[in-house]
Amino acid sequence: WGFSVLGESILSPLKTKQLVEIEGKLIKGSKKAARGRCMFASPKDWMDYFMGTGHELEHEAFLSLWLSNFVFVTSTSIYYVGKHVFPIVIHLARGN
Repeated sequence: WGFSVLGESILSPLKTKQLVEIEGKLIKGSKKAARGRCMFASPKDWMDYFMGTGHELEHEAFLSLWLSNFVFVTSTSIYYVGKHVFPIVIHLARGN
């Protein structure tokens, strides 16, 4: 539900320039992982692109896959990693 023991919701918007830039990098990574086949990467493409590469956003990529496929599941989220989870992922990766 977005509650935080520290008082700030993980559903709050990205406020700083740095956090917005990270979201942009995740969106670009999603397009690169999809390799031009579609707008968003499938879970397999996502893992092939990020997993074990030492990419600066590997932790955020893992959380994105996990949230898209196991937590915020929709009828289409099993087919791609949704950008709707990126703001949540960014907050979680920073300990919010």
